[in-house]
Amino acid sequence: MKGLIVKTLVVALGLGLTGLTGCVGVYRNLVDPCWPERYNFQSRTTVREAFVAQVENGHKLDQTVWAHHFEIDPKTNQEKLTVGGQEHLKYLARRRPVADTQLFVQTSGDDRIDSQRVVAIKNYLSKQLVAQGNTFEVAVVDPAEVGIHAVPIAGRNMQSPQVQGALPRLQQNFQGMNPMTTGGTGGAGAGASGSSGSTGSTGR
Repeated sequence: MKGLIVKTLVVALGLGLTGLTGCVGVYRNLVDPCWPERYNFQSRTTVREAFVAQVENGHKLDQTVWAHHFEIDPKTNQEKLTVGGQEHLKYLARRRPVADTQLFVQTSGDDRIDSQRVVAIKNYLSKQLVAQGNTFEVAVVDPAEVGIHAVPIAGRNMQSPQVQGALPRLQQNFQGMNPMTTGGTGGAGAGASGSSGSTGSTGR
């Protein structure tokens, strides 16, 4: 009887020690067997999502033929590509390993001019770059301004002064005068000069 009890205690103690030494591995396999791989994957995915959006936006801008790439042909009074526009199209059509056949053209705000620019692009690509063997599609787009304004970055110290009667615009700028301002144009001018005078007195 005593021998059986001793053997049972030895076996129980051995199992307990085994469980303690392997608890870390067993717990990890039961609770989160994919640690740390799945967390690394989530981190990579988060970074890549933002990076891919930047790459796609930049590529679309790179594929855009801008307004300054066109000029008026004095003979036909139609839109035509400048030398810089032609070189830009050559650059896009000769891209390696393969050219992206989806091009964009910056809108002029006039459908007639936009149509002329699309035709000018397609004609140049079909005549000058026929050896490339690609069929290009051209879409009219209105891309956002490239870059970041200094006013939001610099803060309030860079804000433009407010002029009485002015029509506010984006980034604390203004344009023209509001004709409904009290006192008319003279009143607005007087207000502007008055504010200037008060600024001068403050400076003194």
